[in-house]
Amino acid sequence: MESDPILREVYRMKDELNREVGGDVGKLFERLRKAEKEHPERVVDIDQVRKISGRKSTRAKSQKDEPSALEISQRGGAKGAKARGEVERNVIDVNRAG
Repeated sequence: MESDPILREVYRMKDELNREVGGDVGKLFERLRKAEKEHPERVVDIDQVRKISGRKSTRAKSQKDEPSALEISQRGGAKGAKARGEVERNVIDVNRAG
């Protein structure tokens, strides 16, 4: 079976980024925040997208009270067992939905 060249490139880039941050989610979010400040024109405002598209949030009702991985990172990264558990739970939930 021939693999998809687009997927190969996505996986290659993911692996490269993972090596650069040493698998550290906190470093990944630091890097993303820095890129956001340096290039605000590349950042998508999800509220504006929803307003334009008319689409509602895709988060399940049961998840609305749980913090997203981004919210966790904004309050200090994935430090401590509680934060790591929240990140892992949200990643699992996303994987189940996708």
